[in-house]
Amino acid sequence: MARTPARGTDVRLNVSIQRGRVVSVAIPDYQSLMKPVLEVLADSDVLSMRDLTERISQQLNLTDDERRETITSGMSLIANRVHWSVTYLFKARAVNRPQRGHVQITRRGADLLATGGEIRNSTLEQFPEYREFYDKYRNRKVRNRVAEPTTTPNVEVDEEDESPDDLIARAEADARAVLAADLLEKLRTIHPTEFERLVLKLLGAMGYGGLGGHLHTGQSNDKGLDGIITEDKLGLDRIYVQAKRYGDGNSVTPEQIRAFLGAMMGKGDRGVFLTASTFTKGAREAATGVPARVVLIDGEELVELMIDHGVGVEPVRVATLHRINEDFFDAL
Repeated sequence: MARTPARGTDVRLNVSIQRGRVVSVAIPDYQSLMKPVLEVLADSDVLSMRDLTERISQQLNLTDDERRETITSGMSLIANRVHWSVTYLFKARAVNRPQRGHVQITRRGADLLATGGEIRNSTLEQFPEYREFYDKYRNRKVRNRVAEPTTTPNVEVDEEDESPDDLIARAEADARAVLAADLLEKLRTIHPTEFERLVLKLLGAMGYGGLGGHLHTGQSNDKGLDGIITEDKLGLDRIYVQAKRYGDGNSVTPEQIRAFLGAMMGKGDRGVFLTASTFTKGAREAATGVPARVVLIDGEELVELMIDHGVGVEPVRVATLHRINEDFFDAL
């Protein structure tokens, strides 16, 4: 029996061709859900993700069986697609996250909804915040933008031209891109002392201090040193750590690098300076051509290292592809 979404919502019907037959999918893809998400939020103040998903499900008239559909990880299919829709809308600042697990529409989101047009990733590229996220983390070859900020390229990938391995690789890359951006925003909201402890945990996960230990000195007035990593049991080989949890636009300066080098003087010649922001050109120059060996790690590098070493993140899904084992059949 055909169903019509409530309130006249403009949701495109997902239709695919599989072995010559037409298959209708009741739950739209996450891009097709962007407009319904904004419509629901426009009628509310702040909604939890659970309530938002429930209202979207009601708006789409999903059956109980459709609500119970899950992805491989066990997460609800509709909840997963609403999550990704909100994630990309947030990157475009069309929605805001006032608190954990809650979302609300912004003025930009309301203006976007008022245009009455379709809302998809290509629509969101008119906003500089989204373009910055897109350019920074997603490695797409098509990047020939014209000068007008409202004109965006069509970089949609035809999934029918990709192998299953390519699809999984692209999905993993996209998921990692979003995770990296979210993780960087998370780092910029935690307390500076928590940031100091975090970077010590990261360096430990990377193998530093395995034979010695990690000492958090950020609260001990240790003249600009936030941590000390000992690489041996006697503490003869040490790495000094400085951590600055700065926000976007507040970069580490040459003066701060020189202060760190001064704090290391007479103690050791190896140091790591980490920030959730960036380093100015002068700051990077200040760390070169000096007797001490200092590694600078900015926010983008930091979150990549956290993901690589499983710090502050957890796996939610593992996809496994199988192929014919020719050796097995040859041995029969």
